[in-house]
Amino acid sequence: MTPSFDKQAYGFGLRCLRLKEGLTQGDVARMLGLCPSTIGRWERGERVPHVRFIEPLAILLNVTLYDVLPHTPATPTQESDWNTGP
Repeated sequence: MTPSFDKQAYGFGLRCLRLKEGLTQGDVARMLGLCPSTIGRWERGERVPHVRFIEPLAILLNVTLYDVLPHTPATPTQESDWNTGP
């Protein structure tokens, strides 16, 4: 079974990164040219950022691209997940 992407956990992570930088949702929205409600949707896990916002978001939050790139866990959870060959 493939691990699934947890949008709510992702959004919570974005919120934590934003707060760590001392920014409001309005600050982030203004700097990215978006509405504050869009940032709120990302942080609640209702939506994820479009790919064109990943790099600017990483720069704004002072983190790596990987930190803001939506992804599933990299560690397989079952032995069968390790099987990549035929």
